[in-house]
Amino acid sequence: MFVSSLNGLLERLDVREDIYYIGHTSRFVAHELDIYSPARNRRKVAKERASIVFIDRTLDLSSCSTSQYDCLLDEIMNILPRVPGHHNDVMVDMSSLCSVHGLFMTVYKPRPSDHPLLILYIIGGITPTEVKHIQDIVNKTKPDIQVLIGSTRLCTKEDITLSSFSSDNLSFNKS
Repeated sequence: MFVSSLNGLLERLDVREDIYYIGHTSRFVAHELDIYSPARNRRKVAKERASIVFIDRTLDLSSCSTSQYDCLLDEIMNILPRVPGHHNDVMVDMSSLCSVHGLFMTVYKPRPSDHPLLILYIIGGITPTEVKHIQDIVNKTKPDIQVLIGSTRLCTKEDITLSSFSSDNLSFNKS
């Protein structure tokens, strides 16, 4: 049902997507969308291109449970060294993520920012603070890219803290 609804959104936007994922649940959702037959048919006729990134909320739970930071982005900004003369930038060498070095050339690998539309979907919920952080970062670094942010639900900090202390978010029925 979720993949069908997501496909409906992408059909309405008339886009052929490149799919990226971070985390196990996101991998499952990305795979299901990739093999969904109506999505395959839509991709054949879509006129526009987009990138969609699925992110597992569970990957971020440990940082949200601390009282010092609002989200993972705040923790990254506080841990990584600053770029000299800047207040909002940190030094991260991501060249290894963006290209594969061959013997005599650099082979290009696609990135989520290659298309004018980027869809971020956080599985497990997102806080309003995180939405604001994403908007601020996109406006400063990639103002020409349109970003759509989706999530399974809108969370409060208390929701995230409670779920991080939950010993089991799944229930299993014995037969």
